[in-house]
Amino acid sequence: MKAAPSGRTIILLLALCAMLGSLATQLLVPALPRMASDLGADTRTIQLVIGLYLAGLGAGQLIAGPLSDRFGRKPVLLGGLLLFVAGSAIAAITSNMMVILGARVLQALGAAAGVVASRVMVADYFPAHEIAARQATLMAVVLLSPAAAPVIGGLIAETLGWRAIFAGLVVLALVNAALAVP
Repeated sequence: MKAAPSGRTIILLLALCAMLGSLATQLLVPALPRMASDLGADTRTIQLVIGLYLAGLGAGQLIAGPLSDRFGRKPVLLGGLLLFVAGSAIAAITSNMMVILGARVLQALGAAAGVVASRVMVADYFPAHEIAARQATLMAVVLLSPAAAPVIGGLIAETLGWRAIFAGLVVLALVNAALAVP
C-alpha cells in the first residue's frame, strides 16, 4: 500500500504548479531582444509576448476558479497543465510572431489553472488550523521563482537560444502533470 504524501511534499507539488505562471514570464524577459532579432519583430510587438501573457494569466484565473468549483481541482489543474504544454510547444517551434502571441495566451490560460487550483487545494488537503501557515509556505516557495528565473532564462537563451526556454517549460509542465496524476 502506498503511503500518503507528507504535507511538505504536497506544498512542494502545489508550488511547482503555481510557479509556472511567473516562470513563463520571468525566464523569457532576458531573451526578448534575441527573440525580436530572430523573428524580425519591433520593440512594441515583442513586448506583447509579455503583455498578452499577463492579460491571459489574469483572465484565465477568472475562468479557472469557477471551473475548478464545478469540475474539481485536479481535472482543471491537469487540463491547465496540458494547455500550458501546448502553448509552450507551439511557441518553441513556430517562427510566426502572431502564432507565438496566440501560443502565449494559451500558455497563460493553462498557467492560470495552476495558480488558482494550487491555492485552493491547500484548503482541500489541510485542516482549517493549518491553512494559513501552509498558504504562507506555498507563497514563499512561489515567490522565490521570480528572483532566480531571469538569471536562468538569460543563461538558457545565451547558451541554447530562446526556444529552449519554451522547451524547458514543456518539460517542467509535463513533470508537474505526471506528479499531479496519482
